[in-house]
Amino acid sequence: MKIVKKILIVLAVLVAIVAIAGMFMSPKVHVERSMEMKASPEAVYNQIADLSMWDNWMPWNKIDPNMKKSFSEKTSGEGASYSWESKNGDVGNGTITITKAVPNELVETSLDFKDHGMATGGYKVEKTDNGSKVTWSMDMDMGGNPFMRIMGSMMDKMMGPQFDKGLHSLDSSASAMPAAPAVAPMDSTTMPAADSTAAASK
Repeated sequence: MKIVKKILIVLAVLVAIVAIAGMFMSPKVHVERSMEMKASPEAVYNQIADLSMWDNWMPWNKIDPNMKKSFSEKTSGEGASYSWESKNGDVGNGTITITKAVPNELVETSLDFKDHGMATGGYKVEKTDNGSKVTWSMDMDMGGNPFMRIMGSMMDKMMGPQFDKGLHSLDSSASAMPAAPAVAPMDSTTMPAADSTAAASK
């Protein structure tokens, strides 16, 4: 019994130390990853701004192919949303809503993880000489719970690799989209001839 009592005391002390340490940690969580892609900003934006395309590249959607999704009437652009349900603990349940969409430049989202809190997400798209640069970020407030704050301090290491994986999939998916047809510049040989009758009447 003395051994059990000592073990319980040690555990209680460890929990107290962890709780105190957590109280001094920031509740703010920021995860961010960037990648330069061969795909054009237009192709990348079309994949991000249309929620029906997210199965092509979103890593958490690939973890559970059987997850149930329920889309809003609008699936693309500001106001579009979908809810998901999964029995996989790494995926869980939630709702994502596009709160801002600037064509070929930016998509911002609101994420409701139900019992696990709220977060905001952002996808910044920049044009480069070889394609585009995409920055994917997520921000979350872990509140006053010291244990949640400690978990928040590990978010970058836990979620960062998934962000990297998603960006690579996004590049592949966007690059596979057919390019918009090029419009040939008009010159003197392709310009329509002037109406000779109209010209003569002037």
